[in-house]
Amino acid sequence: MSAWQALEMLADGRQLWRVATPLAAQFAAGQHLMVGEQRLPILRADADALNVVALQAPTNTSPLRLAGEALVLADTASLLLVTHDDGVFAALAWLFRHRRQVPAGALRLFAVFSGDSAEHKLPFRPQPSRYLTPMLPPYVTAALPLLDDWQIVSRIAHPAGLPGCFEGAPEILIAAWQRAGDRVMVIR
Repeated sequence: MSAWQALEMLADGRQLWRVATPLAAQFAAGQHLMVGEQRLPILRADADALNVVALQAPTNTSPLRLAGEALVLADTASLLLVTHDDGVFAALAWLFRHRRQVPAGALRLFAVFSGDSAEHKLPFRPQPSRYLTPMLPPYVTAALPLLDDWQIVSRIAHPAGLPGCFEGAPEILIAAWQRAGDRVMVIR
């Protein structure tokens, strides 16, 4: 079993872990790490390690393997990414590698979380976005802080009515936020 190093606690109680593995060189954004039957989202990869999200370091001695399809965003011009739950980690993993190739304002991200109670926490602490979105209801201001730092406009949907989050059907907000010529890509 590979050595697991705790990096930081996420807002939802899960932990970001660093695991040294030769699989890091083969990782493509959109894939996840399998430890036996346990599926762990991957936030980013370095040359020799993966940063994965889990409640605790796996105790399973099964070999590690990558699973899932690579996220391919060949043309980011006028693209609205819609992530569902842990799909946000796949989008962030892609952005860690490729964000400098994205023209300002070309890519927007809408993160949808399906928790149905106030206890369902987000993996990060949302903040009010620095970017105005006049086509959306004025109360929809919650954004992923890292994306604001990268100058990528984002919004969050959560059915529990968390402050600043959209709480209606995600399709309503997607339709309101879509511009003429936008492509929509869904990441689960």
